[in-house]
Amino acid sequence: MYKKNVDQNKLAKDIGVSQSSISQWLNMSKYPRIDRIEMLADYFNVMKSDLTEDKTSKSYSKSKIETIAAHIDDDVTEEEMEDIVNYIEFIKSKKQ
Repeated sequence: MYKKNVDQNKLAKDIGVSQSSISQWLNMSKYPRIDRIEMLADYFNVMKSDLTEDKTSKSYSKSKIETIAAHIDDDVTEEEMEDIVNYIEFIKSKKQ
């Protein structure tokens, strides 16, 4: 947004979503649906993967990853697991 000199209001108007949706995406309280990711990629002329994949070279130890996974209880529903995965992907996309 900074590189294109676009604020939340302009982006929201241009892609047809509410400003509050843009704000939620930027504040990491919600993750955009795939159709919105496609709109954003087209708008900014980037690949969808540029918005969703972590391009940094940070690596985490196997024990760190196992520790995180161990904190996800067995009683997590499929919907909750999807929310967890979406949140992780959203966090990763913010590092670009």
